[in-house]
Amino acid sequence: MKFCELIEGKQEYRLSFIGGSITYGSGSSDITEGKTKRYSSLFTKMIGNAHKDVKFTEINSSVGGTPSSFGLFRLKSEILDLNPDFLFIEYAVNDTGDYLTMPKYFEAIIRTARRWNPKLPICVLFAYSKELVSYFEGKDSHYPIEIQSKIAKAYGIPTINMGYDMWQRMIDYGGDFLNFTIDNVHPNDAGYACYVDTMMREIHKADFGFDFPQEPITGREFTNPGIYACQDHPIPEGWLLSTKTLWENPLKYIHTDTPGVTYEMSFEGTAFALMTRMEKDGGMVEVWIDGKFIKKTPFWDRHSLFFDRNAFDLVTDKLEYGRHDVLIKVLDEKPSSPEGHSEGHVIRIAAMLYA
Repeated sequence: MKFCELIEGKQEYRLSFIGGSITYGSGSSDITEGKTKRYSSLFTKMIGNAHKDVKFTEINSSVGGTPSSFGLFRLKSEILDLNPDFLFIEYAVNDTGDYLTMPKYFEAIIRTARRWNPKLPICVLFAYSKELVSYFEGKDSHYPIEIQSKIAKAYGIPTINMGYDMWQRMIDYGGDFLNFTIDNVHPNDAGYACYVDTMMREIHKADFGFDFPQEPITGREFTNPGIYACQDHPIPEGWLLSTKTLWENPLKYIHTDTPGVTYEMSFEGTAFALMTRMEKDGGMVEVWIDGKFIKKTPFWDRHSLFFDRNAFDLVTDKLEYGRHDVLIKVLDEKPSSPEGHSEGHVIRIAAMLYA
């Protein structure tokens, strides 16, 4: 099925986008709503100009520095619950190096979306980064692109390699990456415009299928992804709710600097993760599930010496499917690295993630 057939007879059409900082628009001159120069917004506007009888709207759910696994946990509440008509997925750049966990989570995004709507059109996007140049030159392989392409093909999903076209454009302009990116990864306005040129050309040529293999290609199924936002639940003794939200995210976080304080919750699934805030005074917690110690999780690393940021920690995805009880205990420890150490033991948690 072609794109024109997908929108035939539609008066409104909601385009949803999930991915990392490139999908968010980092590097563009303006990300203000209604003025943004990121590719998702530019594409929504341009496709609307090409099909004036349809009102296209954008749903952008992107978080910088996060991989496919984080996207799966957020998919239902931030994309599917908004009833999209189309889903774009962009994670190949952020999934680079995550060879063990990426395939099953990337496929789970597709399977979750298709269970929600078996006829949901999906398109996988590949962006540019300097690590991909040898792949574009035909000198090296790139596992995320290759495995995501294989998974997409099994589900009848087209792929669009925006990054390859931008790399070719860089060569045309003398090979200087600053003509199209700010740092050899994040596009500038010219780079995002280049991405949209590719999307507009390829979207109308693409064939959209709606296959759903009975068994996952990767052999792993996640049937219940979701987010347990701490702000929406009673705040336990010893914790406080922040007065500000996460960076580029509407969620507030709970915080404490009292060792021994705990937080308990339950979920149904096989995987558990934390959505947190890393700052220079971050501490350490122990995570226990069903009475068993799982791991220690730091809320500080060497990057915290230079900037604060949101963080994602996949605690475990090796649980038997069922209901699980989680206990998080704040420790009297200050994380450290060869480059330095934390200034405190503050814990900041925005959400518990499960699948």
